Amino acid sequence: MLSRRRPRRESGQVVVLFALLVPIILTLGSIVVSAGNWYVLKRHLQTQVDMAALAGGQGFLGCGQDPAAASADVSTTALKYSGDTLRSRDLPAGPLTTPYNLQLEDAGDQRVVLNSPSYWPSLGTATDGTNYDYKDVSTAGDAPKLGEPGSPCYNGYLDVKATDNEAPLLFRWIPLFPSPKSHARVELQVFQGGEGLRPIGVPEVDPEVVAVLIVDENAAGGVNDPGAIRNPPDQRILDEVTPVPAGLAGMHVYRNTTPFNAVDLGGGSQDFRVVVVTSRDPGFIPTGSLQAICTGNPTQTFCYDYDGSLSGGISFIHAYNGGGGSPSATSPVVRDVTLSGGCGVSDPPAVPSNPYFNVDDGATCGTIGMSATIDFGPGLTDPTLPQPNGVCAEVTATGMGDLTYVSGVWTGVFTPAIASGANQINITTTTDTTGGCAGGNNPSDTFNKVAKPYVADEDSGPVQYLSIEHSPGGGPANSINKTTSASLTITVGFTPLLKEADPFDDPIPLRIWNTPSQSQTLDCQTSGASGWADAMEFGCVPYQIYNPAWHTSACGPPPVGVPPADPPDCIASQNGNYQQSVAHDLWASPCSATPNNWYQNGYEVPPGDDPRWIPLFIVDEKSFLISGKKYWPVRRFGGFYVTAGNSMGCPGDDPDPLPASTKRSIYGHFVTYLPDSGGQVIPSGELCSFTEGGLCVPVLVE
Repeated sequence: MLSRRRPRRESGQVVVLFALLVPIILTLGSIVVSAGNWYVLKRHLQTQVDMAALAGGQGFLGCGQDPAAASADVSTTALKYSGDTLRSRDLPAGPLTTPYNLQLEDAGDQRVVLNSPSYWPSLGTATDGTNYDYKDVSTAGDAPKLGEPGSPCYNGYLDVKATDNEAPLLFRWIPLFPSPKSHARVELQVFQGGEGLRPIGVPEVDPEVVAVLIVDENAAGGVNDPGAIRNPPDQRILDEVTPVPAGLAGMHVYRNTTPFNAVDLGGGSQDFRVVVVTSRDPGFIPTGSLQAICTGNPTQTFCYDYDGSLSGGISFIHAYNGGGGSPSATSPVVRDVTLSGGCGVSDPPAVPSNPYFNVDDGATCGTIGMSATIDFGPGLTDPTLPQPNGVCAEVTATGMGDLTYVSGVWTGVFTPAIASGANQINITTTTDTTGGCAGGNNPSDTFNKVAKPYVADEDSGPVQYLSIEHSPGGGPANSINKTTSASLTITVGFTPLLKEADPFDDPIPLRIWNTPSQSQTLDCQTSGASGWADAMEFGCVPYQIYNPAWHTSACGPPPVGVPPADPPDCIASQNGNYQQSVAHDLWASPCSATPNNWYQNGYEVPPGDDPRWIPLFIVDEKSFLISGKKYWPVRRFGGFYVTAGNSMGCPGDDPDPLPASTKRSIYGHFVTYLPDSGGQVIPSGELCSFTEGGLCVPVLVE
């Protein structure tokens, strides 16, 4: 018989196996679920730090005016959005009872540190809100360095590090206590291009090379003769002077550190012009003829008041015959003509009065005195006496009438007109040699161009100071004995670089109409219909600087198209009168909605949504010195807060009323950071500086 075995029973084995696997499944599941929860908490933590960084990054307004207050505003705003309930209670401005953007679970566990090199708690408890943990001091060479070391205004960025301290566990029996960490950073970067720019240009002088040329006005070869320039090539370039000499504070000052030796002012000539040359080309060498130097690279190099002749220039040297000759009553000799007094600015910082190059900043011009030494021949005790001890001489000068004779010199005074440029002085002598001072024999002689004091005008541009002195010893050298070689020191002072406004500075005027070639208005393509008015209201299409190192060739018209395929980095001057357009085109709303808020409401920086914040162009210093429509390189961009303008008359405008001479201007203050540039933004990657006028934008970089 066959035997049959009963199969072995399997009942109960699966249960045992399942019982053995359950702890493992629960452990793995708990870890997976907990890890997912930790990931969710970390992602929310990242959202919190991003929100904190972005919110704080909108508060950089005012770093150039009050870095401590601005940094505090950046930091407190960031902490409000960070979800850190502990830090929010410690804010110097007062506790925030309900911080924004709390963490999903156990909101009180979040810890945030600002501009710190490490996360909490390595810095301690991180509950002291008085300095916000400013430990991460930037070492970047271009960092702003304003305010407390490590603060947002000092570093140019806001760095937010957050820790969720011992994130809550879904399963308490897991012996893990992770603390998720997240990090975000907003940098304030230089604005390299974008939309929303208003068609106003601000010229700024920032030359790589400054040179002076001493030009013989009487050179036979004219402007194409290299010999017309009397100082040698190795004695033409000036050095920047630091620190700035007393009395020239705020200026860009250049001077030859080695005196110009053996400058030949003889050879029969007596009229010499001093031509100031600036160039953005670091390799510029002022050699060749005056024509070649001044016109060879019109984009980068400019000669102030060069008019295509040998007579252009903003200072004058008269070389006189210091001895010799046979002067007589009928043929006198002018030996020396010296000026004194002059025009200076009345508002500080005051510029030392310099009669040969006079500053005119809209103030009433001071008088210029003149003393002339005239030789009427030997043996005369007083040329105004009748014969035999005199010749009954009378002397007149341009703008002065009759001169007065005192102790061997003839003196007079005149008041040059504002912005009158070169004022040529001629001397005329009249003598009576019949012995009675009333006879019919009255020979006269005229001496042209014995002096040419210059009063700053549009042709002198940003030059604010110019002196020519004997070296050594000092003293004016604009009247010099041509029988000797001259050793000269020349100092040139330019308007300062644009910089952040002090809260209580006087507002600065920008011309929107003067003459067609002098307006600071620009012609740019717009996103509106057309024209300057649309550009003021809607902003220009994108502009971008592609070559910050400057151009090597002349600018031309931008590409055709709206917007152009490649945003241009050159822009044209705009001809026309726009003085009636300011209020409408900047703010298409009533004054009640656009009051002047510049440090008027509790001496605080105006709010970020104030429509008076505008971005504009900073252009080449010669952009508005040449007649006609020209294309100029865009140097960079700047921010401006408008405090007044023609036809506005809004509450609190400053100045109000506008000065009669500047009704065609808008007034305001230069600022570095604008909360909104008005459209597309192209950052440069370079940290912003609050020490000069520019335009910067916040960028979330981490």
